[in-house]
Amino acid sequence: ILALGVSPTFAHDQRLLVGTNTGLFVSSDGGETWRTAGVPLSTITVTTLAYSANYAQDSLVLAGTLEDGIIASPDRGERFFARSFGLLDASVLALAFSPAFEHDGTVFAGTETTFYYSYNGGLAWKELPFPEEAAPILSLALSPAFAEDQTLYAGTEQAGLHRSTDAGRTWQRLDLPGVTVNALTFAPGGAALVAATETGLYQSADGGASWSRLLDLPNVIGLALSPALSVAGVVNQGVWLSADRQTWQPLPGLSARTLLGLTLAPNFDRDPVAFGFGPQEGLWRSTDGGQNWDSLEANLPSLDIAALALSPDFAQNRTVVAAALEGVSVSADAGETWERRADPPASLLAFSPNGRFLVVAFPAAGLRVSVDLGQSWLAFPGPWDLGGTIAALAVSDGGQFFVGYLEGVGETLVLFQGQPKQLVKALSEPIGKNPLVTVYVPAEPADGPWYAAWGHQVWTIRSRSAGGEPVAANVFDPDAQPESLTGLTGGAGPDGPVLVACTGQHVYLSADGQAWTEAFDFGQDRAVSLTLSPKFATDRTAYVLLLGGSMCQLTLL
Repeated sequence: ILALGVSPTFAHDQRLLVGTNTGLFVSSDGGETWRTAGVPLSTITVTTLAYSANYAQDSLVLAGTLEDGIIASPDRGERFFARSFGLLDASVLALAFSPAFEHDGTVFAGTETTFYYSYNGGLAWKELPFPEEAAPILSLALSPAFAEDQTLYAGTEQAGLHRSTDAGRTWQRLDLPGVTVNALTFAPGGAALVAATETGLYQSADGGASWSRLLDLPNVIGLALSPALSVAGVVNQGVWLSADRQTWQPLPGLSARTLLGLTLAPNFDRDPVAFGFGPQEGLWRSTDGGQNWDSLEANLPSLDIAALALSPDFAQNRTVVAAALEGVSVSADAGETWERRADPPASLLAFSPNGRFLVVAFPAAGLRVSVDLGQSWLAFPGPWDLGGTIAALAVSDGGQFFVGYLEGVGETLVLFQGQPKQLVKALSEPIGKNPLVTVYVPAEPADGPWYAAWGHQVWTIRSRSAGGEPVAANVFDPDAQPESLTGLTGGAGPDGPVLVACTGQHVYLSADGQAWTEAFDFGQDRAVSLTLSPKFATDRTAYVLLLGGSMCQLTLL
């Protein structure tokens, strides 16, 4: 996500726009669901979004792109059309409407090389003089009294902040303590200009002549102000909040990080070590049960961690295995240092409960198994050698492997069980595009059922022997319960395994794999990963990673 635009009438229409490197997306329910906005090109990278100052009446939105100029939507972001006539630089990084747009039709654009304006609502653009050596322009802000004072500000990538008092015809560099101005905005009421820079967050009450530091942290890249709350986004330090722009507090834990996985030490109740990981987020570790987190980025072989597994003997050997774009790496000191054990990009991995087997899925090299933590590997032949995608993995102590495999373009799921060269097809079902598949295999009994979940279904495979017939349990009715499953796991219960299913918004429990009860509602939060306490049989505790990076503890009764 490169740009986020909140509708000026959000309180009434709940509309959001998101610009990405693959296009534009629009939501009419506050981000719960999304649809693709119509754009003039099949592939487009959106860098900035701006809403008309008269949006409630004209419904106009502009978007700047990395290589395709400016596009405009006359219908609140549903459809966009090219509006680049007159632009000589198609890399648009900042846009700003005149506060008096209803009357003057003026819009400004900052690009990779210079500065443009439009006097007819973005239909055509004209270049304005801007110091060539100062570009690119990253941010723009117009005086709330622009119609009278003609004052605007342009923040640059390496040349600080510039001000024009004649609507962009001449420019003066201001003495802002920072050369990279990532964001600019006026405080509510227009009395102060606030700038986010590489050296901190600053405020000026005299048009940029003097500045006071509001937040003394490096690399502030995001900024949003309201009368009651100020929000700043800081590289590698999350989101910071202030009610008065003087006293700031960070959001707790790992909030504002795009973590997607949570892994706990096998004896978490006595050794409260937890790991969080995600795409481009590297690896984070907590040694106090999730109260405080430290980044392990310094020595990590890759920031793009796809999967993580801890040795069942972690308490003794502190062994962690990571699957990433750079291959499989092993740490023997809880993530402090790493050794590469396989080079092909890896997407999934799993330990057997006793730690004997380590199985890894390589998108370009199939399945491989190791009994010595990756010092040597054995190929695990199967249909995945001819293509397709391995979507889920598990392995038992006895060397039974359980594989969820997406055939062809990925719209049919096939579940396999068995040993190398002795695989049994347990199930084949149409599944739709981009499914999230989970396999849960109870440790005991050895010949008991195992489970697979995706979409709105949980399947029970009642026999691990050849010829076992699967029995389907459609747990979530798509009409009554529109949420899809994000995970399935389980723990010991008095009469067998207790299944725990998570949809992102709710947690459900089943003691028999047939009847389910709602155990928790996350309300406005969203769960992205759920794992159970090692003592789940007695304490009924689950640990959840929430969207945004926070970790919470639940008691599931």
